[in-house]
Amino acid sequence: MDLTLRFVACLCSRPDTRLSWLFSPLRIACILIWRHYKVHFVLLLMGLLLLLFLALLVFSMPGSLSHRIVNLGG
Repeated sequence: MDLTLRFVACLCSRPDTRLSWLFSPLRIACILIWRHYKVHFVLLLMGLLLLLFLALLVFSMPGSLSHRIVNLGG
């Protein structure tokens, strides 16, 4: 009985250290990268959205222009 109490006391007296960063290195890497390059990521995302908007505008413009030209005479 005394041995069981010592074992339980040994388990309870472990230091409270958090080693979760060892178990999730991808998560901690993302946190560190996000902290340093947050502005770059946001600017890149805004630039890509602007580029996508301009590409869709250029892609749809010929159809819109031809539709306007045809409807002017009708």
